[in-house]
Amino acid sequence: MTDKTTEILEARGKRYGDFAGHAQITQDLKELMKGVIGWTKLNNAMRESLEMIAHKIGRILNGDPFYDDSWADIAGYAELVTNQLHTPIAPKQIPVTTTVATDEVEDPRAVGKRKVLRLTWEDVFGRIGRIPMPMVSGRKTMIHGIPRGGAIVAGLLVAKFGDCQIVESAGIADVIVDDIRDSGKTLEQFKLDDKRTFVLVDKAKENIPDEVWVKFPWEAETELPEELRDAPQN
Repeated sequence: MTDKTTEILEARGKRYGDFAGHAQITQDLKELMKGVIGWTKLNNAMRESLEMIAHKIGRILNGDPFYDDSWADIAGYAELVTNQLHTPIAPKQIPVTTTVATDEVEDPRAVGKRKVLRLTWEDVFGRIGRIPMPMVSGRKTMIHGIPRGGAIVAGLLVAKFGDCQIVESAGIADVIVDDIRDSGKTLEQFKLDDKRTFVLVDKAKENIPDEVWVKFPWEAETELPEELRDAPQN
């Protein structure tokens, strides 16, 4: 460690207090925020703002509460979100690629003009963050993913929210998830009692035409109908 680095750390220690103490306060605040259902309703900018505000609060509580820059920073991060809320942003349009089938195939939906809606991992993670995961008192939230795509969605939810676990039986699950609601037939069998079912893509609610084929990033190109495999990537 250089003399300059040591000098900086000593100066910040005097102003913000012991780093371990500050880290404990900040992490506790972040865990508290992430543990409520409202966290799932926030976009990335809101979450980042609150995490940075938690960082500044940690400095205030652990160090010098009269250092005005810490308070100004909190106001600044809040203002960034306020500005975003008042700035019109066009909704993100996911492009589709189009191809025309020339050969007869067994699947009648694959005949004629077909389109492919290709979701990226960024699209998937954004949709995962909008699933309102319920918090269950005294235990982890139990998730059942309908094979195959739903199992991947369940794994992503566990990775994101942490305080949940995957179960093999839909009957004991608090949440049932799938990758897509197309005809709706798959999910019909899982409407048990008050179980909550969620999907990443709901074609009816999102006004996605029946002829559009939704491709998820974990699906190989060879899983598309043959006449769609050469469609360019978005």
